Amino acid sequence: MILDYRKQIHAIGGGAANCFTNVTNPPPQGNPVPATCIGHFDNEIHRWDLLANGYLDLGTWDGFTPYIGAGAGVSWARIQQSVNFTLNGLPCQARCGFRDSINPNVVTFADFDRSQSNNTYRFAWAVMAGVAIAMTDHAQLDVGYRFLDLGTITGISPVTGTSVTQRVRANEVRAGVRYMID
Repeated sequence: MILDYRKQIHAIGGGAANCFTNVTNPPPQGNPVPATCIGHFDNEIHRWDLLANGYLDLGTWDGFTPYIGAGAGVSWARIQQSVNFTLNGLPCQARCGFRDSINPNVVTFADFDRSQSNNTYRFAWAVMAGVAIAMTDHAQLDVGYRFLDLGTITGISPVTGTSVTQRVRANEVRAGVRYMID
């Protein structure tokens, strides 16, 4: 069994999104005005991964023991995100809809800000390969490679504020010490 804690990821940044807005004079008295809303995002991700692993040593030659392995388990993530859009330093809102003689008050406001907080559990798997190098009769230096698939996470796009899903994968070079009790 391997329990991994992934260092907290905290990302802050921004992006631009094109939109149409005309807060002061909607149609039919005015036309929508193209604008660029600036997205400010704040993401925080916490992860723990628990995998049961199996290894197969492929023989030992002159103190070198190559091996392969595979693992399966679960990945837990807590994701907290927020995206806030501004236009000229003010909250970015769009007014759309049409006023006419039948519906003189038809105006819709859209607020582009989004936030979410969730916990997810996903199936995780790994494949490994490496070599153990004898240091003493009971200890070996273990150097290997691990490909890790932690499943998908869903978040908020910092540009559009829409939901985005992405698969999380890692390529790792790992080193450790094996100790055999005989």
